[in-house]
Amino acid sequence: MGDDGRFTIRSYRMCFSLERRIHRVDRWRIPVPFGVPLRGIGYAAALLIAMLMLGHLPILGPAVTAIDPAIRLVVAPCCGAYLLYLWEIDGRPAHVALASMARLHLGPRRITGFRRAPRPGTEVRLGDVALAPDESSTRMRRGTVRGPATVVLRYPFRPRASGSALRVSQEPGPARWRGRQVTLRSGQRLVTR
Repeated sequence: MGDDGRFTIRSYRMCFSLERRIHRVDRWRIPVPFGVPLRGIGYAAALLIAMLMLGHLPILGPAVTAIDPAIRLVVAPCCGAYLLYLWEIDGRPAHVALASMARLHLGPRRITGFRRAPRPGTEVRLGDVALAPDESSTRMRRGTVRGPATVVLRYPFRPRASGSALRVSQEPGPARWRGRQVTLRSGQRLVTR
């Protein structure tokens, strides 16, 4: 900004950028054309803290502290902050992109209903499910029930065992008030015809 109140715009892109920048500190003007972005200062501070913490680690500490303090505490954080400031993935700043990458790698691989889902192939016990034919028919529907399960059959039936499967076919007659309960263990099947 000049003495007459005019401000020179070097790029229209800078007019629409809503990023906060520091142009001067008290009366001293920062010698960078468009000022220093606050996000870059944040990156530099985070990298400086990371370098200080790395210096106290048991294995990496001696190697990090062997680097010249000017390079370790000034040049590395400033250059790293500059690179992080320029680095954008899909238009997102570096800290947002790195946080989403960390969530991707540390979070669950499968999500159902915003919760961790079990691996494919694992058996999950759901609540009890009552199945009944509709009002237009009294015949037993064809199907297979795999154990572990408990099945209540209310119509007369003829059972026939074959291996780990129990085959059931309906016999003529009215529905019973109390059905017969069949309990299937894991690996057993009930096949209705």
